[in-house]
Amino acid sequence: MHVLLEEGRFEEAKERADTLQKDWMNESILGRLYSLSGDAEASRNHYIRAAQCCKGVQRYLLEGMY
Repeated sequence: MHVLLEEGRFEEAKERADTLQKDWMNESILGRLYSLSGDAEASRNHYIRAAQCCKGVQRYLLEGMY
């Protein structure tokens, strides 16, 4: 999914993000998508939601994203 984002294929990445089973993964992908598209506020909100959905190492890493 990150490859799709880096290639600028945002719509395809967003569609695939919706199929992820873990909520934090979906929110993390959407956070990166909005970051690359220039919407800092939406990106921050998605990273915050991603961090709230998990614990441990994932949470620690995601909290550093916003």
